[in-house]
Amino acid sequence: MRRRGHGFVWGLTVIAYVFGRFQGGFVPWFLFYASLVISIYITSVVWFSLREPEVKRRLSVHRLTAGERLTVRLRYRWHAPLPPSWIYFKDEGDLKPREGMGWLRFPGWSREGVFEYVLRDLPRGRHRFQGVEIKSGDVFGLVEKKWDISLLEEIVVYPRIREIRVWQPLNEQNTGRSTSTLRVGEDVTSVVGVREYSQRDPLSRIHWKATARGQGLKAKEFEHQVSNDFMFLLDCRDSSFAGKGDPLFERSVSLTASLARYAVSRRFSAGLIAWGNRRLHLPTGRSQEHLLRLFEPLAVIQPEGEIAVGELLLRESVHLPRGTTTVVITPGLTSSDVRAIGLLVLRKIKVEVFWVCHPDSWEEKERSAVGMLDSLGVRVHPVPHDDFGKITEGGVSFGQGSA
Repeated sequence: MRRRGHGFVWGLTVIAYVFGRFQGGFVPWFLFYASLVISIYITSVVWFSLREPEVKRRLSVHRLTAGERLTVRLRYRWHAPLPPSWIYFKDEGDLKPREGMGWLRFPGWSREGVFEYVLRDLPRGRHRFQGVEIKSGDVFGLVEKKWDISLLEEIVVYPRIREIRVWQPLNEQNTGRSTSTLRVGEDVTSVVGVREYSQRDPLSRIHWKATARGQGLKAKEFEHQVSNDFMFLLDCRDSSFAGKGDPLFERSVSLTASLARYAVSRRFSAGLIAWGNRRLHLPTGRSQEHLLRLFEPLAVIQPEGEIAVGELLLRESVHLPRGTTTVVITPGLTSSDVRAIGLLVLRKIKVEVFWVCHPDSWEEKERSAVGMLDSLGVRVHPVPHDDFGKITEGGVSFGQGSA
């Protein structure tokens, strides 16, 4: 019997009493006393056992990467003299564990307890927990009560980061023009020559061997450390993918995040351009805080755009700082994209392409596009799998050159 039938049972008890007073006999009074016992039992359960519980949710972490696991712990406490016979929990949220979202517990004589469940292989995105639904009742199934407790929480799942050991993009515009923030003054391996000592030079820069030859004080000449600036352009056209959750798009996002981390870890600058449901343009930066800001949109971005890669390249190229290498991540190479890349090459803008594709699915038109890019000096990396470390070791040969 539900809680809404509580008053109904007492109503039947009153009717049975009136019937016994007027009719008399064993049966009417038996019905009265039976209904009276049931009514007292139900009232006792409701007042002494089924009071609103206190529930708290605790998450093991609020920010994690795709593929990791999240432990959710629910702690409950009943502010009632007697614990309920059974408890049913249902955690409301976007994520569903493999065993389902509902759990039945028999607390025994304990009025508080803890139980937890694990969410495995979390997908990229922003996920919310709305609340907890709790049901409880008596052992005979005569009383059942339900509570909806609001416990709003949110987690952010960043794209999976894979290790990239080697990636050596070449940009002539960067050679000797953008100096690194790495301190190399004491690195003797970077000495490329000697020069006359000036009063502004510190003593540590004196080249003692050259000075000992009797030609006056000489100072060490260090090579300039070069720093690359990368602007990553992520293709988010809905026509390029099979909707949300498409493995190709998830691989594209993961590759973008992995390349950005590689760049920042080596004190290079990284920025992001994408056009999903809105324009996204993050300027280049090389700090860890900037990398986290770059990961934030990558956690939630979806293939919802309509602008082609070529058009996006031409639009955004006017905002690129001089010497920036544009890294395009796309699953499709069209003739218009190739023409746009060719225009950027003519304007001395270095472009590198990561072509996210299915294994053994290279069509003839795509091979032709890769060949055209190869003739323009644009390096193309096919990405048929998730082992990005092997992909960045070199380009790909399609019989028309090494891209």
